[in-house]
This record gives sequence, structure tokens and C-alpha cells, in this order.
Amino acid sequence: PIQQKWNGVAQHLSTVVMDHADVIVLTVLSTLAKVSVYTVYHMVVTGVRVLITTATSGIQAKLGNILAREDDRELQAVFSATEWILHTAAVFLFGCTLVLIVPFVAIYTRGVTDAEYHVPVFAALITLAYASHSLRLPYSMLILAAGHYRQTQHCHFLAAGMNIVLSVVLVQRYGLVGVAVGTLAAMAYQTVWMAWYSYRHILKRSPGRFWKQLFTDFVELVLIFAVTSRIRMEVSTYLRWIVLAAADAAVSGGLILAVNTVVYRHQLSGAWQRLRNARHGDHVDSEKQ
Repeated sequence: PIQQKWNGVAQHLSTVVMDHADVIVLTVLSTLAKVSVYTVYHMVVTGVRVLITTATSGIQAKLGNILAREDDRELQAVFSATEWILHTAAVFLFGCTLVLIVPFVAIYTRGVTDAEYHVPVFAALITLAYASHSLRLPYSMLILAAGHYRQTQHCHFLAAGMNIVLSVVLVQRYGLVGVAVGTLAAMAYQTVWMAWYSYRHILKRSPGRFWKQLFTDFVELVLIFAVTSRIRMEVSTYLRWIVLAAADAAVSGGLILAVNTVVYRHQLSGAWQRLRNARHGDHVDSEKQ
């Protein structure tokens, strides 16, 4: 029998509740028009989240292998690199989403009159909620690789309960925004708690590095939103939206590169060196062939 299997099942069920609580609350306590609006925006942010989670395949297995060998030095190095890469990728993708999601939905729902789809405050909150959810990936993978299901299950229960309670309380007065606030609060709590647990009980070091990374993420998001929101362009077709997205991505990438050059120069140079080594290896393999 698999150890802690029922704890794993319980965590999975709480995750399912977390992902679907908003739609259930809106269906029961609000209108189907609000459900329609939520579904469109949810489609976008979950699509961005899938881009990040797809890129993490294999990392959890590698962390599990290192933990099984009890190689603390390699664990610290691999996890630090994984944490920085995933945080940087999440900030870049969701930073762009923050300013691009409203014009995209406007094009996507053009001609649809069943509801008001222009809800920028809700769009910002739900984007930040799923950005927070993506930031927890390195800590979630480490916890699962270490097999700490029982020790962390109450975090999943509390997050799911927080999402439901806050959404129910706030939906009547604030509608979609209230639901998004509940989701953001629950996902932010879960990310911070899982990071704290990972540092304290698995990596066995101070979580100061996490707070530094989180503050860097915040600065980058603020810079991205402040600068890219000033890019004015009439977006009436998908082609023009793609042009706007390319401009926003270029500016966002430049801002993230500038901040990381100052704050995480070592990680940036290490990533560049690994990229050069990979290219050199491909070149050598092609010459051998």
C-alpha cells in the first residue's frame, strides 16, 4: 500500500474544490451572466497557468531523486534555480496577461450582448490570483517529492475553506470582484504557507530567500503594469492584439532582465552559462554526426 495515500486523495479533493468553488458560488448566489463572464476570463488565466505547469514536467522527479540520495548541497542548488526560473516565468507571463487580458476578451466577445465583459478590476484580481497560484509550484513540487502529504494537508483545507467563505460573503455585494478577492486571498495564503513549510522543514533554512524573491516579483509586476499600460494602441482585431502583445512582451522582458541583473546577477549568469553549454553540446553532437 502507498503511504499517506488518503492524505494525497484529500489534498486532491481540496484542490478540485479550490478550482471550482467560484463557479459554484456564482451559479448559486449570483446570475448566469456573471458565470459567463467569469468563465471567459478564467479560460485565459488557466491557459497561462498551463503554459507554466507544462514546463515543469520532470522537475519533481529530479527533486525526489535528490532527496532520496540525501544530497543537501545539490538540493539547495537545484531548488534555488528552479524557484528563480519559475518565479521569473510566472511574473513575465502574468505581467503581460495583466495588461493584455481585457483587450483580448473585448475582441473574443465582440458582438456578444448577454453580459458586460469589460470588468478590468475583476480581470486584474483574477490574474493576480492565478499568478500567485503559479508561484507556489516550486514549493508544491518539493513537498510532493518529499512525500509530506499528511503534514501539509491542513493548508489545502484552509485555502479551500477560505476561498468558499470569502466568496460567499463578498459575492452578494461585490459580485465578480468579491469572488476574485476570495480566490486571491486563498491562493496567496497557500503560496506563502507552502513556501514557509518548504524552507523550514525540507530545505531546513530561513525563508528569507523566498521573501526576497517575492519582493522582487512585486517590483517587477508594478514596473510592468506601470510601463506597458502606457502603450496606447487601438486593438480591434486579433492581428493588432498580437502586435500589442509583442510590444508588451518586449518591454516586460527588458524590465525583468534589468531587475534581475541587479538583484539576481548570479542566477542570471548561471542560466546564460547553461544555455551556452547546451548550445555547445548540440554543436558538438551535430559535428559528430
